[in-house]
This record gives sequence, structure tokens and C-alpha cells, in this order.
Amino acid sequence: MTMKTLFSIFAYFLAITLLWLELPISATAQVPSIPLKIVSVLSKPLEEIEKLLGKPRHVGEERECYYKVPGFVRIVVRPTPQKLLATITFQFEQGKVKSETEALAKVGVADAVLPDRWTSRWSAPGDSKNDELTLSRVQETAIPATSKVTIQNVILTNHFRERMQERGVSEAQALDVLQNGQRFYDQKNDSYIRWKDGIYIAQTKDGILKTVVRGTVSSRWKPL
Repeated sequence: MTMKTLFSIFAYFLAITLLWLELPISATAQVPSIPLKIVSVLSKPLEEIEKLLGKPRHVGEERECYYKVPGFVRIVVRPTPQKLLATITFQFEQGKVKSETEALAKVGVADAVLPDRWTSRWSAPGDSKNDELTLSRVQETAIPATSKVTIQNVILTNHFRERMQERGVSEAQALDVLQNGQRFYDQKNDSYIRWKDGIYIAQTKDGILKTVVRGTVSSRWKPL
């Protein structure tokens, strides 16, 4: 047996040994335990979320991070301008989770009690057609207790204010879009759209603001 053959055999067994040593590590690295202990990171710097969920699969234009975690369709994290956790949305397959309380238990919120300045919302199904649990940080400026607030002939609901908080849109920006934005009609959703500087607001014909989103002009919108 030549030295070349011996070296090849040695290299083969060395590679097998190294692979065997690495497999248990890679198989268990950054695999979150279920239920998630999300409460432990809600009030910590944003980078703490990666210690819990691992590296994001994708980062969007608004710095939102998408995570693939066992037990969830996906998890979406949106930051505040101060680089804190603003919202975190957990998406479940339809019908897999029966209630908000059960969803909260799966993310480690004991007895459905969130820390101060955090709220939860359950949508079944949500905008993504999956069942969604969204945890949101309450901003320093409190949301009015009244269900509707009229500002300059538009109805600014608490639901709309929550969307503003999630997307990092101030009241001044929203009013600027409403006053100065390009006008469109979205027949698919029967909505009137105002768009300006990458922000659009959908409104009913009765003046109720439905949602606010950061995005581009859709090809299906008809200019008015």
C-alpha cells in the first residue's frame, strides 16, 4: 500500500470524524424551544430577538425581519426608530390554534399576562390568510379612550392608530398623505387611496380610515 493510498484513507476517516462531531452542534444550534420565552426579550434591545429566534431568513424594506421557526408558519418582527421591538407577529396554520389564550401560551406568555406597555391582538385568519397573534408596544402617547376621533373631516379610529404605530407613521405624516397625496381607487378592496412618499392610506367612501401601509403604487389602482 502506497503512501498516497494511506493518506487518502486517513483523509477520508478524518472527514467522517469531523462531520460526525459537527452534526449534533449544527442540528441543535439556534433551534428555539417551544413554547418560546418571548416575554424575556420584549423590553430588551432588538438584537436580543436573534438570540431567541436565530438569524432572520429575510429583511424587508422597512427593516422588518422574517424568521422561520418550528411550530410557526413564520414570525415577523418590526422595529421602532429607536431600534427596539415594535411589533412581533406569529403566524400559525389555520385552525392549529383555537384562541388567543392558546396562542399566547405557545409564545411563552403565562396566563395571557403581558408586560406593561404591551398589547396583543388575535386574528383568525389574519391579513396573510394564516391565523395571527400580534404583540405590539404601546407608544408613549396614549391612544384615546374613545372609539373614534374626527380630525379634519376624516375618522381616525383606534384600529387605524394601531396600524400607524406598527408601521412607524406619525399623525403628521398621515395627515400630510391625506391632504397632499395622489388619489386612487382600489376596486378590489373598494377603497379610496391616498399615496405620498412611500406611504399610502386606504379609506372608505364614508371617510373611515381603514389602514396605513408603507409601499409603492399598485398597478391595480385607478388614478382619480
